[in-house]
Amino acid sequence: MSLEQAITENTAAIKNLTAALEAHVVASLAKSTPAPEATPPSTDKPAERAPKDTKPAKPAAKSAAEVEFKDIEAPFIAYVKKAGREPAIVLLGELGVKRLSELKPEQYAKALAAIEKASA
Repeated sequence: MSLEQAITENTAAIKNLTAALEAHVVASLAKSTPAPEATPPSTDKPAERAPKDTKPAKPAAKSAAEVEFKDIEAPFIAYVKKAGREPAIVLLGELGVKRLSELKPEQYAKALAAIEKASA
């Protein structure tokens, strides 16, 4: 194998890896997710805290017109972390998009329902 051929093959491999990284759905979502805010330490007494096995009540469901992108972004990222990349891509395909950011506002309610159903 000549040096020129090895360089050509390495260049092609680097271009393929770059394209794969740019197309990675999770990476694009992670960039747009804000860092979680730090919460101050609790001063509650241990006896006053709720048991850890109880879940907080879910907020009332929003109407289709009230669902915003931020309302679907966090559950989708949680779904990707739980289920993995491939199921997330399939879910997006069922919604008719390749990326979550391609959804139109009128699709947000349907997307949120699909994400919640898939996460259950």
